[in-house]
Parts: sequence; C-alpha cells; structure tokens
Amino acid sequence: MPHKMNPQKIYRMLCKIAMEDGIVSDSEEALIDSIKKNIEKYYVVLDEAFDANVITTEEHFNFYNLRRTVIDEAIKVAKADETISPDEFKLLKALQSILEEVEVDEHY
Repeated sequence: MPHKMNPQKIYRMLCKIAMEDGIVSDSEEALIDSIKKNIEKYYVVLDEAFDANVITTEEHFNFYNLRRTVIDEAIKVAKADETISPDEFKLLKALQSILEEVEVDEHY
C-alpha cells in the first residue's frame, strides 16, 4: 500500500521549514538528521506490516512506540544545548503534525 507520506517527503518538508529564515543552524541540521533517521526506521516497520496485508495489535503498539521514539529523540536533540530555539520548536511542531498525518494514513 503506497503511503501519502514517506521519509524523503518528510525530510524535504522539514528542510523547507528550516530554510524559511534563510539559515539552517547546526542544531536545526542535527534535529532534522535525527528525525530522518528515526522516520526511516518507522517506515521500515510500517512497510513490513503492510506487506503482510494485516496490521496486528502488536504492530499498532509498535507504531505508537516508534512515533514516541521519533518525538522523544527529536526533543532530546533539540534540548542538547539546554534550550529549544524558536526554529527548533517550529520543526518539532511540524513533526507532530506530520506524524498525525502518517497515523491517519496508516489507517486508510
């Protein structure tokens, strides 16, 4: 089943958001790289589940945990310098919206 979203599309969306002010800081780059790595892992699990044509309760649980990991790791990276900049916050909010869209996508 093709997904409306994919890791490359998510990466491009986040890069576009980071470039809105014309500057991508090292912390924004680190945040986007972390998100990309974890989103790719999420999609491997998602694709395996869809290839089997059945989404089990365990797989739904795994999806939830992987989404939490993506968010938690992103927050950890954003807080590495003990503060979350407005640009990092914008990326985190975008990530939340994207993951909500992915969640809807995986149900249909």
